[in-house]
Amino acid sequence: EGLKSETDMASAFYQNDNIEDRENSLAEQETIEISIEDYFDIAATISHLKSQQKPPQNVALQLPDDLLKHAAEISTNLAQVFPAIRFFILGDTSYGSCCLDEVAAEHLRADLLLHYGAACLSAPSHVPVFYIFGRRQLSLPSFTDYFSKSHTSDNGRTIFIVDLPYYYLIQELEEKIRNILPTSRKVIFPVVSRSARPEEGLSPERDFGYLAREWPSEVPLEERSIKSDDVLFYLGDHQPSFSVLHLSFPDSRIDSYSPVSQTPLQISSSSAYFKRRYYLMQKVRDATSIGLLVGTLGVSGYLEVLNRLKKDIVKAGKKYYVVVVGKINPAKLANFGHIEAFVLVSCPINSLLDSREFHQPIVSPLELSLAIQPQDPPFPKFSGSFREYLKSAPLDDDNEDHEQEETRVSMITGRIVESGKYLQDKQKKKNGERKETEEGSLVETSGTSLWWKDRGELTVANLPAAKSLSGRSFIGLEYATDDSAPMQVLTGTSGLPMAYDHEPTPTLTL
Repeated sequence: EGLKSETDMASAFYQNDNIEDRENSLAEQETIEISIEDYFDIAATISHLKSQQKPPQNVALQLPDDLLKHAAEISTNLAQVFPAIRFFILGDTSYGSCCLDEVAAEHLRADLLLHYGAACLSAPSHVPVFYIFGRRQLSLPSFTDYFSKSHTSDNGRTIFIVDLPYYYLIQELEEKIRNILPTSRKVIFPVVSRSARPEEGLSPERDFGYLAREWPSEVPLEERSIKSDDVLFYLGDHQPSFSVLHLSFPDSRIDSYSPVSQTPLQISSSSAYFKRRYYLMQKVRDATSIGLLVGTLGVSGYLEVLNRLKKDIVKAGKKYYVVVVGKINPAKLANFGHIEAFVLVSCPINSLLDSREFHQPIVSPLELSLAIQPQDPPFPKFSGSFREYLKSAPLDDDNEDHEQEETRVSMITGRIVESGKYLQDKQKKKNGERKETEEGSLVETSGTSLWWKDRGELTVANLPAAKSLSGRSFIGLEYATDDSAPMQVLTGTSGLPMAYDHEPTPTLTL
């Protein structure tokens, strides 16, 4: 039976998109006449299951939407070989399809997760994973002809990055390329691991710095960094992965080849992207309330990042809200009008969220850490993992050398704005840490809204959340301040809206 594989050719850097649309953006389609067993590498999956020291009892299969129609056949093929194993199909992912849906897998008590299709290769948190990337066709003569004409340099290094659906050809590609290039030029192929366990992490010595790729073990430690004369070559069609590569190494020469179009991939300038990010950082710098947008529940280390973000935001004198909405779109985030900016905690591919459709700016954790510093933030850089943010210095509220100014001029509006930390300190001096009033009324610490029971009025502290509440036309149900007796509970209307039980039944006259 033939299998149709779809190629994602979304616009570079996603200037008008969201995470859900990004996965389904298909500008080209390639029909690959190949069997299900070969495309999804059923033999390798069977071999991996047999190699487990403790045979799994429950196995979850996660496929993207465009490949979900083949899930039943894949599960049937595996169940015929392993009748004792229960195979489950995850019908809908909570976040991007490239991320591991460990929440759904744990609901099924899965011992192993089989992930199919495009992947960000983020380390799992709880469930072991085995990746099946799929097998797309590549015309080796056309590729070698293109590569031999475009690469003629004798010295330096060529770092060859193969997109996941073509990684099964890595040995043939390595042999072809080494025959094309002169022996004086080194060729390096970053390694991709198809399996991962929660307790296993990518060591800093092996981390290549791009989507969980690893430096080959034969490369010496002192040479495991990108140099100015290195050439990076990308073979593949996945535009998001190519964009992440460009942003991870903005100063390097990067060439590419698309097996579908047999031409280089097109991409906009990375400098325009970073200018846009700097503008968003300035808007975050002016914001007084920050939303922590959880874009994954499966990437290892996301809880550590959330806890660090909370501490940094509080030290900066801002208010934070933790928001979990699943797949992100402008309509969902528009419900949080009181939040002035969001920080997206997600994998590198889903972090490329730069849409003009959203009402609030959305930045990465590393960009937030730069924006809330007392001094003007430096020009941003793209962070491909949580490790970059966790390695950055936390905001130190006790450092007198970097004491935050009371006021500054906003680069967005040109107006003078008071820092959140200054507002916090001013409110503490005014109200004190905690005061108790007569008749049981309580005045909380700064940053809360107060209801005076005896006077029936709302007193608002001069802080972000309270200001937002006071500016609303509707702030909730009215508080009963009089001594009116409670009303009796009555039976409501029942029946269908077209004819309630207490109404006469409509008759049709012919």
